[in-house]
Amino acid sequence: MVAGVGTAQRLIDLFYSTGVGVICALLYALMRTAAGSRRGALFFCDLAGFLLAAGAIFSFGVSFSYTGCLRWYMVLGEGLGFLGGALTVVPKAAKLGGALHWLLGLPFVLLKRFVFAPVGRFFAKKRQQRALKRKNSQKEEKQSSETLPKERKVLYNS
Repeated sequence: MVAGVGTAQRLIDLFYSTGVGVICALLYALMRTAAGSRRGALFFCDLAGFLLAAGAIFSFGVSFSYTGCLRWYMVLGEGLGFLGGALTVVPKAAKLGGALHWLLGLPFVLLKRFVFAPVGRFFAKKRQQRALKRKNSQKEEKQSSETLPKERKVLYNS
C-alpha cells in the first residue's frame, strides 16, 4: 500500500472507477430488462445491482488501483459513472436492444407471414370444402331416400 498518492494517480483511479460505474449501470439495466416488471424480480435486480456495484468497486480498489485499497474518490467516481451511464448510455443501449430484438425476430415474422399463414389458409379452405361436400352428400342422400317409393302393402280383395 502506498502512503502518499499523487493527484495524477488519484485522477487515473477516479477515471477508471467511473468506467466501472458505467459498466455496472449497463449490467443493471440488462438485469432489469430481463426481469420484466414483476415486483419481486425488480427487488432482486435492485439488490443484485447494488451487490454487483459494491463488489466491482471493491475488486477494482484492491486489484487494479494504484493505491491497492478502496478510497472514497473511487466510490464517488463509480457513483458518478453509474449516474452518467444510466442517463446517457442506457437509453441508447435500450434503443439498440430494441432494434436488435426486431432484427432477430424479423425472419420468424416473415416465415409466419409468408409460409405458415398461406399454408394455414390453404388447409382451412380444404377443410371448408370437405365440410361442404359432406353436407351436400348428406343432403343428396336424404333427398334420394325421399324420392324412392315407400314399401306398400299389397291389399287383396277377398
